[in-house]
Amino acid sequence: MRIACNAGSSLGGSQKAAWSYAEGLANLGHEVKVLTSPGPMRQNFADASFEVLELHSTQEWEQFYLSGWPEVVHNHAPGYANPSLFYDILDKMSQRPFRVVETNVFGWLTDSRSRRHVDFRVFISMASGAQAFRRAGIKNPEPMLKNHSVLYYPVEKLIPLPAAERTASRRDLGVGDDQILVVRLGRPDARKWGDWECRAFQMARRKETKLVFLMIEPPASIRSQIESGKFGPGFLIKPLVSSQEWLSRLNRSAEMMLHAAISGESFGYTIAEAMAAGLPIVTRTTPWGDNAQVELVENGKSGFVCESISGMAHAMGLLAENPSLRAKLGDAAKIRIGNLADATHEAGLLGEICSFSHSPGPLMAERKRDFLSFFGRFSHLENDTYELSQRGFHPLEMVGCRLEKQWRLTRSTIRGLKATFRTTLGLNAYRS
Repeated sequence: MRIACNAGSSLGGSQKAAWSYAEGLANLGHEVKVLTSPGPMRQNFADASFEVLELHSTQEWEQFYLSGWPEVVHNHAPGYANPSLFYDILDKMSQRPFRVVETNVFGWLTDSRSRRHVDFRVFISMASGAQAFRRAGIKNPEPMLKNHSVLYYPVEKLIPLPAAERTASRRDLGVGDDQILVVRLGRPDARKWGDWECRAFQMARRKETKLVFLMIEPPASIRSQIESGKFGPGFLIKPLVSSQEWLSRLNRSAEMMLHAAISGESFGYTIAEAMAAGLPIVTRTTPWGDNAQVELVENGKSGFVCESISGMAHAMGLLAENPSLRAKLGDAAKIRIGNLADATHEAGLLGEICSFSHSPGPLMAERKRDFLSFFGRFSHLENDTYELSQRGFHPLEMVGCRLEKQWRLTRSTIRGLKATFRTTLGLNAYRS
């Protein structure tokens, strides 16, 4: 099958997934072309077995779509109204000569153009799909699963670094063998960062001074607070790098990951890749935003899902003082993400979706059953937190935490209603 993949070239998770999906489809024997603009992501796929077309103008994009070459176009979109050259071109076509399979990145179903043009839509986690239907007021998603499914971002399997390489890697970072390295990776996007991790680390380090927190790359507002000493010692800050190999070595040189994005994760590539490296994860549930982290991290099995900042600090301290627990949860994390987001399996599922006409293939049918089961227990996962199994959390603190949750849920609901209203008016869902 001839499949064109619309793939951005920057260093975001959805861009990396688009290229990885293309590689998986090509490895299965499909004829694949990646359509992109110049950027740093291409260097990570220099040896991939697909053709890359760098298109520089609207005319070049239009010429390709009208060329008759693609049978399927795999597109990535946020799920809400947003500027889209691809949709602009589709709007002009009197008859579309290819099917459109779309990756819904953020779990929203408010884009009318997406509903008009997309033949089959996939979400990037079961949590994101569940939230998309929940946000749309759909209580029974089964009828929607005729042309909706879940396709996890592909995650590479990793083997541990040899001891000498791990020691050398830590030395290059300025971390000693006797220290406990905690990592947090991300782009400097203020929507993804807050001071939660900094405050949790500060609390944990008061009891465990061997903790070191390496962050890549917090926004300027967070960085300036760290550098001013607001959160105390123990922080290392590194710039964002494009090399996936370097990031993989970093994860395999650490003891754990602390990751709690304010807006949550629709998949959580940085969490998933840390799990593949065998790291236990400490994270926070964010039911007011995206919340796939509660799906990836099985609370108490492959890490800890917390409700509060002090809960994150307590969980970090528990892992810091217990190497055997770190190893146990890290091993479970590696197995968990390997079963959940195996690159070959997900490429096979995407291949079935691209070829789908009337009856679903076996992988599609299995994913449908799994999603319906997950949909019924998702709310429980959002509320199954580390604090419920522990004692010693001050009641007033937990009251404050739950008030914050209600406040953020209310804000999120109002924001979603505004986005839907703006979409119906033909405007972008969110003001830039």
